[in-house]
Amino acid sequence: VTLLLDALRGVRPTNGRGEAPHSSAHVVARRVLRGGDIGTRARAFLYKVPTARGLAARALPNRLVEVLGVSHLKVCVFDDDILVTGANLSEEYFWFRQDRSVCVSSAPRLANEVTRLLEAVTARAYQLAPSLSLVPPATSLPLGDDVDAHARDDLTCDIDVD
Repeated sequence: VTLLLDALRGVRPTNGRGEAPHSSAHVVARRVLRGGDIGTRARAFLYKVPTARGLAARALPNRLVEVLGVSHLKVCVFDDDILVTGANLSEEYFWFRQDRSVCVSSAPRLANEVTRLLEAVTARAYQLAPSLSLVPPATSLPLGDDVDAHARDDLTCDIDVD
């Protein structure tokens, strides 16, 4: 299982149902990467689009950096099937907003191409560790940018992953 999250939105705190604020990265680290058997077979990545890096991004507050660019790859590949969704991957949308999703079945060539796209992006993304630390990509990032201070601060500040 490979999960690819936008770095800006993935670390944005949200309020769960009666829970303390947490981010998608926090939930993935706690429930998926540390989640027993699946955790040994799961990988999660945070990708930041090149336009949301550099001096302009550092000058803006976290939420405003999203104006510079957000990755919206909302796609799932299951063997030879592809699910493309324009909505959030939430229970509400899977049950009540199925009009926002398209499933292409038995399309091995398309599934391979979508997988290649996802692999190209994850090669330029930071891997999320169960401890919420970030592992830099093996492929150099455009603009010579390393992990942005916004993402690192949001991932490490006062987040309890236990």
